Amino acid sequence: MSTRSIIASELSNGTIVSSYCHYDGYVTGVGMELLDSFNSEEEALRVANHGSFSSLTRDDIENVRNDTDIFNSINELTNWLEERTDNGGSVHDLEFAYLWRNGEWYVADLCGEYRRENKKLYEEDTMAYYDGFYKTCRWETLDTAFVRHARENIEHLRTRMLEMDGEMLADFEEHVEYLETRMNEVHERTISELAKEICS
Repeated sequence: MSTRSIIASELSNGTIVSSYCHYDGYVTGVGMELLDSFNSEEEALRVANHGSFSSLTRDDIENVRNDTDIFNSINELTNWLEERTDNGGSVHDLEFAYLWRNGEWYVADLCGEYRRENKKLYEEDTMAYYDGFYKTCRWETLDTAFVRHARENIEHLRTRMLEMDGEMLADFEEHVEYLETRMNEVHERTISELAKEICS
């Protein structure tokens, strides 16, 4: 199942260029890949200027498609992300948006918070569930969001692991270990950067 996202970069004149990514748009998917492989001004612009992706990998980025979207400002991008159809949901069917701005990545979780809080509603009233998506576009630093999402994923995976055995269990254990390592690295870097700001 696809988790759609856009990956954008703000230029020095305030213009924003963005690419569409069809799969793995969640914070521990595309978000982690951005932190791992595209975490500089040059790399952020490169990925945002690419066009559309099936999924974000080093291999995919070599095949530039040149079908980017351009926005005149962050306000225009935010308004575009908040556009809704008459019967709920986004015009653009996006679940996450990533933005490189002022030397760091930001993310907007466009429907995940609502989805997590209303799992039961989905079973009872699918339309009401989807109508609640895309109410606002709130940007937060990707580092902060990644630590929170990684913790949630680790907790969920550990619960699933209690119900499993065999080969799948080994795969889950490996993924949990990897997520924990990345989460700790990002958390430590964030704390270190905050300490530098406070002491300067």
